[in-house]
Amino acid sequence: MKEAGKEVKIAKYLRYTARTVLLTIGILIFVFSLFSGAEQLGGGIEGVILNSPNAIPWAVMLGFVYIAWNRELIGGILIVLMGLFTLLFFKGFEHPFVFFVITIPLVVFGSFFIISWYLSKRGKKRLERPERKILIPLMWNIIRENICQKYLMTWTLRY
Repeated sequence: MKEAGKEVKIAKYLRYTARTVLLTIGILIFVFSLFSGAEQLGGGIEGVILNSPNAIPWAVMLGFVYIAWNRELIGGILIVLMGLFTLLFFKGFEHPFVFFVITIPLVVFGSFFIISWYLSKRGKKRLERPERKILIPLMWNIIRENICQKYLMTWTLRY
C-alpha cells in the first residue's frame, strides 16, 4: 500500500513538471518564432501575420501539451514523436542549440507523461485491490475460524 502511494506521488510530480516545463518552452518558442522575423516582413501586425507560419509547429506542440493534459499516454507519445521529428525537420544533430533546447526536452518531458500515466495506472490498481499475498491467507483464516467455530460448537452441544 505504501508503494502505491509513492508511485502516485511520483506520477503527480512527473506530470506537473512536464506540464510546467513544456508549457514554458512552448509559449516562449511560439512567441519568439512569431515575432522574430516580423520586422523583415514589413513590421507591425502585417509582419507578424506574414511570419505566423513559423509559429505553426509550436502551436501544434502546445496542442499536444493540451492533449497530454487530458490524456497522458496519447499526448506523451505525440510529444516524443514531435521531439524526434525536430531532429529531422530542424536538423537537430547539426545544431547543438536545437538539439539541447528543443529536441531533448521534448523527448524527456514527453516521456515524463508516459511514465506518469503508467505509474498512476499501476498505483491506482494497487490501491483498489489488496495484494493476493495478504488477501488469500487472510480470507483462509476467516473461513477456517468460522467453519471451526460453527462445527465445533455444534459438536460440543450434541455430545
